Amino acid sequence: MNRPSDQIGVAAPRANAPVIAAVILAALLVAMFWWTGRWMIARFNHEGGYYSHGWLVPFVVGFLLWRKRKALAACPRRAYLPGLFLLLPALLTQLLATLLQVGFLSGLALLGVIAGLVLTLLGPQFFRLALFPIAFLAFMVPIPELVIDTISFRMKLLSAGVATAVADAFGLVAVREGSFIRIPGGTLVVDDVCSGLKYLIALMAFGALYAHLSSVRTWQKWGLFLLSVPISFLANIGRVTLMVIVGYQWGVAQVEKWYFHDLFGFVLFIVAFVCLFAVESLMLARPPPLRTGKEEGARAAVSERPPPAATPPAPQPPHDARRLGVGILCALAVVAALSIYIGWRRHVSPASDILNGIPRSVGDWTGVDEALDKRSYEILGTRDVLARSYVNSRGDQVSFLIVLAQQTPSRTHPPEQCLSGEGYTILGASDRDFGVGSQAVPIRELQLSRSQGQRLSWHFYKSGDHLTTSYWAHQIAVALRRVKNPRAADVLIRAEADADPNNPHRGPRVLADFFTAVTPYLLRQLP
Repeated sequence: MNRPSDQIGVAAPRANAPVIAAVILAALLVAMFWWTGRWMIARFNHEGGYYSHGWLVPFVVGFLLWRKRKALAACPRRAYLPGLFLLLPALLTQLLATLLQVGFLSGLALLGVIAGLVLTLLGPQFFRLALFPIAFLAFMVPIPELVIDTISFRMKLLSAGVATAVADAFGLVAVREGSFIRIPGGTLVVDDVCSGLKYLIALMAFGALYAHLSSVRTWQKWGLFLLSVPISFLANIGRVTLMVIVGYQWGVAQVEKWYFHDLFGFVLFIVAFVCLFAVESLMLARPPPLRTGKEEGARAAVSERPPPAATPPAPQPPHDARRLGVGILCALAVVAALSIYIGWRRHVSPASDILNGIPRSVGDWTGVDEALDKRSYEILGTRDVLARSYVNSRGDQVSFLIVLAQQTPSRTHPPEQCLSGEGYTILGASDRDFGVGSQAVPIRELQLSRSQGQRLSWHFYKSGDHLTTSYWAHQIAVALRRVKNPRAADVLIRAEADADPNNPHRGPRVLADFFTAVTPYLLRQLP
């Protein structure tokens, strides 16, 4: 006869097995998505970023799961093999995202892996209860910066245009140049924060949470969620318009006070809550549709029927569930090991050493470094920038810029976007091949105009031996190079010179002379 202590000793390992498996599972997920977490944290903490609310999302998810704790505890759990059709593609997506170093893709893979694990190990009933909390995690996955920059750029131009039109309607003198609004008291800058995209992203998360907690019907929940988009846009238009009015009446310096950036965010969420609450109240106050006596009798008969007995899930052999769990842990271990190996930092030359290799004297040209302000670095997205002004013996002057992005959250930007934001009007654009020795270098020429005069801009992108004028082709080339070398560089080379309307050949001649002298150093020095 066994002693009680022996029975306890035998049962204890079995009782602790789920806890040990959960700890191993959590450790493998941390190892698999370690670089994804670092990327997210960098985006959360980025000054002037769009995802500072990301820190709150895990706590909101914890609250949502806590609200459903009784239903989750009572929910039957069983292994569900079809869940592998969600889990395995998510694991492969994580490997691809690690190879290409695409944080957004890895963030989606994280959601897919979590959802796949819940569905496969706990079953569809448990998965349905946890679906919204898992989906809500998407609000902490930053969307690609290219998408953010494109949308933010268009939104801030639209906000500046509407605010200028409203000011004109009130008889105030305001002129828009790109994202700048010029008024008699100075110049207002409609920067990325003023685009409203940051508030739009945060308000969409708030709207989704509010709609989920509401007791209205499903289609009305979608209405509440979508309502956050116009609320954010209209509120931001009002904010920019208020900037113009305050700057016009009390000076531009007053607009730069803290309450236009910090306090407005709190006011915006209060306004959003009031609007959502008012719409929800109208939805709940709507009287139910009238029903005939026959319909009411049918509904009463159906309600009086006893509920059908729940069909319990088919019993599953314990050894099959254990085999599935062990197999999943092994797959996670393999993907985690590959993610660590592929994503581990590799040695790379400091950007300062690379950029300092570009000489200040090239041929007949002598350059002087230019200091960039904080806003310029924010627009460029990186501090690995070379900005110089070159002058030759004839007095020709060229503004030269190199932007270098090496395995950072930043990347190069299309010059068309930056120049338009600075108030330039692009009169024309054309591509050409420029011969440097035996090599043809592709050049994209932009003809620019602004109140100060006309300019001519040449630029091209470089990543290894790949040279192009197409931004998208360049980004694809960088992504493919990072399969072998996660530290592959993303380089933009840009030069500008004054354009003379009376002598249209002068600007191209100046830039051609400069590129003939400097391009051999660029091809040899830049990665």
